[in-house]
Amino acid sequence: MVPEQLLVYIRQNIAAGFKKEEVAQALKNAGWAPQDIEQGFAALDNPALVEQKVQATTDAAEFARIQEELRHAQTRNSRFSETSPANAGNSTMAAWLIKRGIVKNEAQANMVLIGLSLIMLAFAAWRLL
Repeated sequence: MVPEQLLVYIRQNIAAGFKKEEVAQALKNAGWAPQDIEQGFAALDNPALVEQKVQATTDAAEFARIQEELRHAQTRNSRFSETSPANAGNSTMAAWLIKRGIVKNEAQANMVLIGLSLIMLAFAAWRLL
């Protein structure tokens, strides 16, 4: 079964104009198994497979780990947080994305932030090589 989180990430990045190879490399760098990545792309190439193979729930421990990493990154990089009277009580990146209408809820904001983190990680790895 292909995790929904993986399918969403692949769909979003392909729609954003990234090549299949770039998305696959970012996923490999983030620790996804090559078999899962291949299944994810195969499922998106065949919509009938998506219906059959999509796993409704994601690995809660993995998701919690990613969220914790994002919290640490936001703490270290507080310059990315915007504090204004409108969002003084909630100055996280997720709130920033929701406030501007980029996403509709916190779950979508987290997916965007995870995707951006993976892309930045892939870019940093590429620059180091």
